[in-house]
Amino acid sequence: MAIKTNKAIKISQKHLLGIQDLSINDVNLILDEAHDFIKVNQSKNKKIDALRGKTQINLFFEPSTRTQSSFELAGKRLGADVMSMNISNSAIKKGETLIDTAMTLNAMHPDIIVIRHQDSGACNLLSQKVNCAVLNAGDGRREHPTQALLDALTIINRKKKIEGLRIAICGDILHSRVARSNIYLLNMLGAEVNIIAPTNLMPKEIEKFGVNTFTDMKKGLKDCDIVMMLRLQNERMTSSYLSSNREYYEYYGLTPDKLEHAKADALIMHPKYIFPGLVDMRVFVGEPGYEYKENFRTLSNAALAGGVTSVVTMPNTDPIIDNVSIVDFLKRRGRDKSRINIFPCASLTKNIEGNNMTEFGLLQSKGIIAFTDGIKTIQNPRLMSRIMNSAKDIGCLIMQHAEDYELAKNGMINSGIIASKLGLSGIPEIAERILIERDLTLLEKVKCRYHISQLSSQKSIEVIKHRKEIVKFTSGVSINNLSLNENDIGDFRTFLKLSPPLRREEDRIALVEGLKDGLIDVIVSDHKPEDEESKRLTFSQAATGASGIETLLSLSLELYHNGSLKLETLIKALTSNPAKILKIDKGNLSIGNDADFCVVDISKPWIVKKEKLVSKSKNTSIEDKKLQGKVTNTFVKGKELFKL
Repeated sequence: MAIKTNKAIKISQKHLLGIQDLSINDVNLILDEAHDFIKVNQSKNKKIDALRGKTQINLFFEPSTRTQSSFELAGKRLGADVMSMNISNSAIKKGETLIDTAMTLNAMHPDIIVIRHQDSGACNLLSQKVNCAVLNAGDGRREHPTQALLDALTIINRKKKIEGLRIAICGDILHSRVARSNIYLLNMLGAEVNIIAPTNLMPKEIEKFGVNTFTDMKKGLKDCDIVMMLRLQNERMTSSYLSSNREYYEYYGLTPDKLEHAKADALIMHPKYIFPGLVDMRVFVGEPGYEYKENFRTLSNAALAGGVTSVVTMPNTDPIIDNVSIVDFLKRRGRDKSRINIFPCASLTKNIEGNNMTEFGLLQSKGIIAFTDGIKTIQNPRLMSRIMNSAKDIGCLIMQHAEDYELAKNGMINSGIIASKLGLSGIPEIAERILIERDLTLLEKVKCRYHISQLSSQKSIEVIKHRKEIVKFTSGVSINNLSLNENDIGDFRTFLKLSPPLRREEDRIALVEGLKDGLIDVIVSDHKPEDEESKRLTFSQAATGASGIETLLSLSLELYHNGSLKLETLIKALTSNPAKILKIDKGNLSIGNDADFCVVDISKPWIVKKEKLVSKSKNTSIEDKKLQGKVTNTFVKGKELFKL
């Protein structure tokens, strides 16, 4: 082991406030020591005593789960006692100044304070008021020295050197402290640095930092060895820096045609995200009975490629999942063939005929997570009332596919102008709304765990908004209805024959707003694989449904990239919200939970090609669609099961 735990390196500065304060000797000492620590992180015993007896305080005024967790983990692995202060609950929120905080912290006699602050120079001020070492984890737009050092270490490990390399930094240079620290460090280490950004996102006189500036990405990438892509954070784009995210991506997104101007072996560096494994609440698997469409093995592979680690499977199989003996069989098959977490649903009624209830209590005791008739609706209000009573007694979750059979009878697409033009029978939005109003009225009297599987219309959102104030329930929406509308059906595209149907653009926008406002809780893939023979028919004869689990996250990210939704809202709807509804310890990265997570390059461009999809059935509703964001790695229980 190269690390000497009883010998600390000595650099010329007490604090690490910025790259500009370091000498070339300091940088080389830090990088050499960091290289040795790679071996520690790869060893079985990752903890050493270099900081034993020392106290480290993490003081984060800006939320940053990844950075704060990294410093916390690093401190603990080095043997320090680590305390992370919760700013939202501290006296700082009550008017205490940074200097007041410094005096309080100084009285605790810490050895290291790691600070992240929204104001440039805050770390410098803190360092003047405390006796311990201060480490800058990012201050305003000024610097983020540790990230730059980490980037330099990555380049050296991959390219063996930095001197003489041509390195491009592309994106929002104006607001980026990482870009500034990298410019200082890479220049110091002998690299040629190209800065690529629209003029509005280029700091004034940045060329005086010793860099080449470009507003044309292809020219800026010419013969580059390294391409660093900066994130474009929507919260910073409030002053008309850009006309739109779409236009920005057109000129400054890293696409294959732009990348070909860099060297063939160019290293692309871009911050990836770690998300909890997605929890998909509506998935149809063909096993048992329809294995030729999808089985547990192929479903697992497709799910992992999309970052999904837990699925709720529908009972619409052959035989129907409606009795204890079939559940035992299903659990055995899932355990033997699946690589993800399977949470099976049983049907609400025997043989999903809508007449007699199944044995909720016995089925739940065998591991059934919820009850639904899947693609069918409980039409009889008396039966629905009794189902709710039983669900309340047992405490089980019921999930309703809201569509009145008589109003939707023989319908194939949304009732409206497109249906009229194509000569197809329509499904009016009232078919959904009337079922929702009926069930929520019943729910006022019988307060059970009730979930509306999928909403599709603006009118339904209006009902939800009114009823949320009266009764407790949850609702979901298919990613198809969030991303597509009835116009996408075009010339009888049967792969877009869905249930609920795609509706007007006004309905799609209302669904997005409903998600933003918290009226909708969950996004589902509504993954319903169908073989090609079932789809290559006339529209009226074609099967309903689309394969979607593999593209669920990427298609959802489109709503983030176009500014429709915050990233946090999307991820909650795909992870923690469904987990809370289901009452399972999934969808989060809390200590003690299974390490189910995915690594995502949210800016990676790709095109959906059916022949490249992992699912056994290729009936995607978005073939040839250009997406931005791709899962690169998926882990279940800490084991990597997918790698791009």
